[in-house]
Amino acid sequence: MLSRLGVPVEATQQPKSASDLAKPVTRLPVTVTPVAGEALDSWLAALAYWSSTTIGHVCRALSLQSPWCYTLPPGSAAAIAAVTDLSVDDIMSMILAAYDGRALALHSENGRLDVTFPFGPLPRSRYCPGCLAETQGRWQLSWRLGWSFACVKHKTILLDRCPQCDAEQRPPLRGMSVAPLGLCRCGYALAGANAYRLPADSSIIRAQQLITEVIAMDRASFGVYAGNAARAREALRDVADLANCCLTYASIHGIDAVKQADELQWPAANWTATYAMPSRVPLPAHRAPPSAAHTAVGVTAAMDILLAHNVVAASRRAHWLIDGIVADGAAALQLWKSMRGGLSSAVVIRASRAKTADALPAAVQLQYRVWSSNPRAPDLTLEQRRIVAAALPSELWRDWSVRLLGPTAGRRDAGCVRALLAEAVLLNGAVVADNWPATLLGHGAKRGDCDPRAWDRLCHSRYWHELCQAFERLACYLLDTSAPIDYRRRRDLRYVDLLDNATWTQMCRDAGYLPVDRFEIRAARGYLIELLTAASVGRVCGAGYVCGPRVEQEIDPFAEGIPQELRHSLWQEGRNFLGRHSARMEPLQWHPPLDLIDDLHLPGPTTPDAVLYTVE
Repeated sequence: MLSRLGVPVEATQQPKSASDLAKPVTRLPVTVTPVAGEALDSWLAALAYWSSTTIGHVCRALSLQSPWCYTLPPGSAAAIAAVTDLSVDDIMSMILAAYDGRALALHSENGRLDVTFPFGPLPRSRYCPGCLAETQGRWQLSWRLGWSFACVKHKTILLDRCPQCDAEQRPPLRGMSVAPLGLCRCGYALAGANAYRLPADSSIIRAQQLITEVIAMDRASFGVYAGNAARAREALRDVADLANCCLTYASIHGIDAVKQADELQWPAANWTATYAMPSRVPLPAHRAPPSAAHTAVGVTAAMDILLAHNVVAASRRAHWLIDGIVADGAAALQLWKSMRGGLSSAVVIRASRAKTADALPAAVQLQYRVWSSNPRAPDLTLEQRRIVAAALPSELWRDWSVRLLGPTAGRRDAGCVRALLAEAVLLNGAVVADNWPATLLGHGAKRGDCDPRAWDRLCHSRYWHELCQAFERLACYLLDTSAPIDYRRRRDLRYVDLLDNATWTQMCRDAGYLPVDRFEIRAARGYLIELLTAASVGRVCGAGYVCGPRVEQEIDPFAEGIPQELRHSLWQEGRNFLGRHSARMEPLQWHPPLDLIDDLHLPGPTTPDAVLYTVE
């Protein structure tokens, strides 16, 4: 027996090879024009219905292989176009791959769904009864998106299930089943379902319109994005983060406590009875909420926040939401970790930092850049961290340390504090293991020589917020600017050939300087090592062997007592040493300009006094 498509009804479906798809086919005797925005499975169902056959027979006639919900196998679109009145573009617009990169993501190598895309496609379809009635049961492709929750045309919330049997709609269709148009499998006419109508000026409808525009244009330029437009994926990640915050709030206080829920005019008992409201924290928060109604409430609340004109205003709008979720620092940190978007992180951290941030460890505050003008989740890659570490000495430059903490930070016995400041710069924006900042800066075992209470004293300083801003500015400067000195290389150098005895003797003769004793060369070497590394000689690997023990106490008196001519000769020896180690183009010393932090209220002077280790 043959169907109207000329395919034997009793024939079983066989997988098609690439050569089978290339075989010539004839035009189908029945053609069905897709409605605007129709999904491929809906069009196949309509074609099967008007051909009095099954979807399985239609797929065989079209040489269509499964799966075809997200993508089509190579050649399938051309094969379908060859036997229908449709173009390849028409066919490709009916599969979810048409939204790739905008409302979902597919892996380029195999076409599989990227499950990390926020609120990706659903394994079913939502529906609007009004649209089904107008199109005689045809289904929109957009109804399969996690971002579709309302019908803009009919001002209704989309439905997820059949009112009669409570079944989800349009799961992957069985190949040999007869496809009903606009009917549930139980036989219920879905066009007659009762949808929740919204006011004409509903903020839910406005939110759906904005989301649809962002997806269509792959660009968000509303509200906080007006001055800095974002791609759809970035903006949708922000919306999903804040929508999940809203649903977390609803899991604590009830969804009827969210103002956007009032527009649905849905009794609170129905929310609980029909859709359980699990907490959205912890993740997976990339999954869409359980129903269109919950998605509508969460997304609309998120859009209300993001429609503010800047991040500061958006964080003010989010206070009601964040204050209802965050009770202490631990809860705040859990919430921050759940954020995947850059802008949503900034909004949430700003809205919660005054209440909870000071209770968090200093390292966490630095990682999330809590007190900067743009707080956000850690986002620096390992390579970026290495770039910053290579531009940092093991101890923060003395001029910078004095500016940040005052004159005492420049003293010799404050080397541990300067090392702590260098680690603080490296912690900005980084996802870190316990000891890696010290490792990258070459501290090694020296990590333990700091007073364990040093971090506490630092973060309890009344200048802590300004210090955090200074650390972030310095880290950004080092990342964006090519530093003229590679301090990582200088930390790894072995200084055994620095300033031999003959060179030192000749220098002293030329300068007319009489050394105090024959051991003064050790202080001269230590002076040069500290000049080259911008760190205390005791923190430089191998320096103790070169300079001898207890040399640190001798360096400052030596530097104060030598004549300027001898000082210049020592600087030249430092340059010669760099030349012997393939670093001739590097200056002896350098540090970023202090005017980066001129506007910050810090305890140190804006122009620190000249120190003994400044090269003219």
